[in-house]
Amino acid sequence: MMNFSMTSAIKVLLLWSALPFLFDIPTIQAQDNRTKIDLRHMQWDTLTDPDRQALNRIELGRYYGRGVSMDSALFYLRQAPEYLDTTEVSLISGLYYLETGRVHNVLGDGELALHYLEQGEALGLPDSLYEVRIDIRSSKAGVLRRLARYEECTELLLEVIDEASEQQDTGIVAISYADLGSIMTVTKRPEEAIKYYERAIELRKLQGELRNRARDIMSLATVYARQSQFDQSIPLFKEAYELNVTAKDRFGRAMTASNLALNYRDVQQYDQAERYFDEAMEIYKQLNNPYRIASTSSMMSQMYFDREQYRKVISTLEPLYDDPIIQENLRLAGRYAKNLSRAHAAIGNYKKAHAYVSDQLTIQDSILTDKISESVSSAQVKYETSLKEAEIDRLALEDEINQTRLHTQRLALGGAGIGILGLTFLLFRLNRQKSTIQSQNNLISTSLQEKEFLLKEIHHRVKNNLQVISSLLKLQSRSTEDLAAQQALDEGRSRVRSMALIHQNLYQEEHLAGIYIGKYLQELVDELIATYKIDTKKVAISIDTPEIILDVETLVPIGLITTELVSNSFKYAFTDERAGQLAISITESDQQLHLRIADNGPGYDVAAVSERSFGLRMVRAFADRLQAKYSLSGDEGSQSDFWIQDFKKVVPTQAPDRNI
Repeated sequence: MMNFSMTSAIKVLLLWSALPFLFDIPTIQAQDNRTKIDLRHMQWDTLTDPDRQALNRIELGRYYGRGVSMDSALFYLRQAPEYLDTTEVSLISGLYYLETGRVHNVLGDGELALHYLEQGEALGLPDSLYEVRIDIRSSKAGVLRRLARYEECTELLLEVIDEASEQQDTGIVAISYADLGSIMTVTKRPEEAIKYYERAIELRKLQGELRNRARDIMSLATVYARQSQFDQSIPLFKEAYELNVTAKDRFGRAMTASNLALNYRDVQQYDQAERYFDEAMEIYKQLNNPYRIASTSSMMSQMYFDREQYRKVISTLEPLYDDPIIQENLRLAGRYAKNLSRAHAAIGNYKKAHAYVSDQLTIQDSILTDKISESVSSAQVKYETSLKEAEIDRLALEDEINQTRLHTQRLALGGAGIGILGLTFLLFRLNRQKSTIQSQNNLISTSLQEKEFLLKEIHHRVKNNLQVISSLLKLQSRSTEDLAAQQALDEGRSRVRSMALIHQNLYQEEHLAGIYIGKYLQELVDELIATYKIDTKKVAISIDTPEIILDVETLVPIGLITTELVSNSFKYAFTDERAGQLAISITESDQQLHLRIADNGPGYDVAAVSERSFGLRMVRAFADRLQAKYSLSGDEGSQSDFWIQDFKKVVPTQAPDRNI
């Protein structure tokens, strides 16, 4: 590959622009993508020149990277280096790094995008390739902004402005000023944001540009609106609105109209607000943009709240509530549920208000759980990486120790002085490696602590979520007069509480993977005693278990089986005045657990229990889940035995805190 002169650069740029026509490469404006792509693939064997081969693949990567298929974009871009030296200062190398960085940025891999763009920047492209060089630097600034590295991004944008100004490239200068305005807005520096946006707008005006000028004016107006300076923001939004009308930019017009509506709503000019909201909604419907329809409806509902038009809130939001666009966007769904619950409560429809409140609580918990899950995944990766690095360091240290020992032994044969020197070197290296391993251990310890904290928070959130469900069942039970329905709801609540207790113990204990079975069963039985109002002076209850910790997958089915059978004993075994006994025991032998629940009640006819009984089906289902053989007997009281084959114990780290 040769270095490009100015003439060569122009030739390649002409080739770059002519590629879609010379080789039938699909262009961004292609009407029939599939046909053009097939034609392009038919031409592969006709290209022999390495430069053209490389440009061909970069162009395909550029095309696919514009929203067609990111996997295909990377597929072609990865082939380009086979035909060029990517370390050589050339136009094609610059284009390769530029497009590859852009694709990784779209895929959300900012660090990898930054790597490629920095490689392109390091080429040091000459002024004859200014367009590619400045595009690389501008794209790098965009990645830095996406990574929230605002100071680095600001510094780079100021350099880009200086470079583009020397080349009299007012387009790049205007874009960079607007980007600086955006950064200043995000970092809460409104005065500087206003300064940069005004510079961008002035340049757009000189260029005669309408759409981008309208966009920058909208951004400037938003800065004023966030400071409640509506006397400044409303005229600016109107100016942007007129520019979008002139430019025939319907989406820009709708965006400006919805912003105008929000400003008029905030100054309580509701008629004007409603007019612009209606216009924005009409355009979004014409453009078939469901997300904008949904978000604008949410904003309109707030205006109706301000005017106490609660039925309008309901008629605006309820038809859209089950739309996948809303339900897949948790924050938007949360706003819908909140506003609908408030509106129904305001008109006295408390049943529906209650239902939407339940939805809102579930959505809020899902949002937090998603955040925690992301953090846990990050902590897990960091932790596992630290372990691998520590293991590599340990193996390297062992190898170095062995090599140094061997070397020292050889040196010792050559003389005591050299041997002492070798020993000193060994001690120095050992000390340095010890420090390195200590640093790795500290990192592992920190990562592990972070992981444990996040896992505890997840268990806490799950417990809270189950507690909400339990409370809802309790409220529903109190509000129904049907005794059978009340009993069913109470039983369901007990089952939910049996699961909530597991997660409560998990975030309170040192063991994140499991809890002591005895402690759990004691707390579970205490809950059931309170639910069924059992007089413990008349019913003697004993719990006998080994000192073992069981994992969650084992505890949940054991807890639900125990809840069902103990509930039955409390309901049917102790109905008379005689003294009662209930015994729960777990023993471990022959690699299996034996769970036994027995009472001294009147017993029952096992054969008379309906096969359709929910309780019986549930007990059998969870017994199967534990791969347990079981025996149910109703002679001389009830006895239920389960021989559990599938269970997992957790190694304890400290003695249990039990008081059973």
